[in-house]
Amino acid sequence: MAGDDRGECYDRQKIAWLWGEILGPTVNRVTMRRYVDGKTLHVYISSAAIKNELMYMSEPLVKRLNEAVGREVIDKICLH
Repeated sequence: MAGDDRGECYDRQKIAWLWGEILGPTVNRVTMRRYVDGKTLHVYISSAAIKNELMYMSEPLVKRLNEAVGREVIDKICLH
């Protein structure tokens, strides 16, 4: 089981890292912090305009991030 826990922890960190890779440098520049808690990716955005746009894209982003990892790691994104 310990191997599964390490793999799960790695996948959570990978999802957080992939945020910047998938969304590109503009979004990554205004991303202040990101982490996975349970099955939720928490992302702190310093731009209200970009945060608002990302709210409308959250479902496709969840799917895209999970596909990049190869399994379902998150089921929602919480933007702060």
